[in-house]
Amino acid sequence: QLGISSIFDMGEVPWKWYLEYADTAVYKNKFNIAYEHHIYRTGYRYNKKAIGSTYDNDSTAFVFGIMGRLSSDSSVSIKLSNLKINRDSKNLFAIDTHTLSSQLRTFNRLNIEWQQHFMKQGTLKLNVDYFSDGFDDYGRQKNKYRIGVDWEYPIY
Repeated sequence: QLGISSIFDMGEVPWKWYLEYADTAVYKNKFNIAYEHHIYRTGYRYNKKAIGSTYDNDSTAFVFGIMGRLSSDSSVSIKLSNLKINRDSKNLFAIDTHTLSSQLRTFNRLNIEWQQHFMKQGTLKLNVDYFSDGFDDYGRQKNKYRIGVDWEYPIY
């Protein structure tokens, strides 16, 4: 995993940009080592969920993001990702398969999130996701668009 980030001001708004690269294969053309090992069959997973990386086994991710603090109570973030999930399209052991896709999936993702904090009433978050391909062949994520609304309320 490799990343770089920097901060800049545009007008009165402070912004942070970042660029990240992640590769969860151990070697360039050697797959199924860290997450699906021939000795440790559950790999780097707990309860069939990847522990280390969001992208699980044998995947690459390029992510560019920018975050801005619009005011003391609101912020926005935009993230563009290029993902290759499960590059070898293999699952060595049926007990713990790749948590995102059993086959190679290549897609782009755009995520936009805005949040507004209200004093003592909580935080409202709105987000929109766009996927260039419905990537989950387990039947959980076939839509290209996803819209979310969250309300976080502090309990003191």
